[in-house]
Amino acid sequence: MIKKLVRYGNSQAIVLDRAILELLGIQEGGEVKLSIEEGALVMRPIQIIVEQKLTLKEPEVVAELRKIREAYASELIGKGYALRSFLISHAADPVLMQRLNGVREGRALIKILGDFVLQNSQELVDHMRLLARRLKDSMAQLFQARGPAHEPEVMAWYTQEHDRLQEHLEEIQVKQERVCVAIKKCAEEGFGHPQAFEMMLTPELVEQLVGYCMAQLQAEIAMGITK
Repeated sequence: MIKKLVRYGNSQAIVLDRAILELLGIQEGGEVKLSIEEGALVMRPIQIIVEQKLTLKEPEVVAELRKIREAYASELIGKGYALRSFLISHAADPVLMQRLNGVREGRALIKILGDFVLQNSQELVDHMRLLARRLKDSMAQLFQARGPAHEPEVMAWYTQEHDRLQEHLEEIQVKQERVCVAIKKCAEEGFGHPQAFEMMLTPELVEQLVGYCMAQLQAEIAMGITK
């Protein structure tokens, strides 16, 4: 191929066709390195190494685990409604109100309410304990069937999903802030005020409350306290 030099200011330039640029892997505005070798002008593209993040496909074992947890979460919603109704029906309980008196911090309030439910609602506890056992057994069967060979694959995927998990943590933080606002408002009006107490039991607070109760029951099962 023969090319003719063209004037470019006080210099001479060579016009390269798009096909040649694509063949050499040179993009518009890209950089090239010029050198003279044995009397010939040699032009080489400068390869800029761009770090590419490998997108890992979600492991099948993680997808199956998600299905188990989604089914588990949908059942927990029903437990949340029942738990909220139970607490509202005990809004005038003097023991509960005495424990809540002076509470302003979310974790402390959730612990008090959660412990009250665990100690006073056998029906709810039995249902949640059964759900906790089913979740534990389903997960155990899943990983037993898949075997430890999938562990590196799963760990690599979760590492890749760090940003997504961080967003999830931020959502949790927002919910906790809403819970704190509801608690503060209820505390100002008095926990013994039925309407204020009911308004305090927001979906965000009930979700954390159910999570606290389930965590206690799962810990009991894991330690062999209950079978």
